[in-house]
Amino acid sequence: GQTASFKSIEDGGGEGANRWYRVVITEGRNREVRKLFEAVGMVVSRLIRIRYGTVVLPRGLKRGVWVELGDDDVRVIRRLAGHSSHNGQGQGQSAQPLGRKDRNKRRGDDRGAGSGP
Repeated sequence: GQTASFKSIEDGGGEGANRWYRVVITEGRNREVRKLFEAVGMVVSRLIRIRYGTVVLPRGLKRGVWVELGDDDVRVIRRLAGHSSHNGQGQGQSAQPLGRKDRNKRRGDDRGAGSGP
């Protein structure tokens, strides 16, 4: 298989045990970011996903809350997925909170306190 690695990594500030890093990975396998940091002796206490593919997530988007994508984001994702036709679904304003997922389905979620992979 392919060796896991960061596409890029930048110092995000902080000091001591409270350091922040901005990292980019190309494939989000299970707990990949945590495993990469642990491999060099660092412990990850919080992950915040800020982008998924080409879609920049709204700042402060809470776990379980979803937003409807705008037409431009839908077109880009469909093109990346190999679908060029547009069937009218996915239209709407970008970054407008519309609802919550069923919280009962999330019981047993072991991703920790932060959002992310």
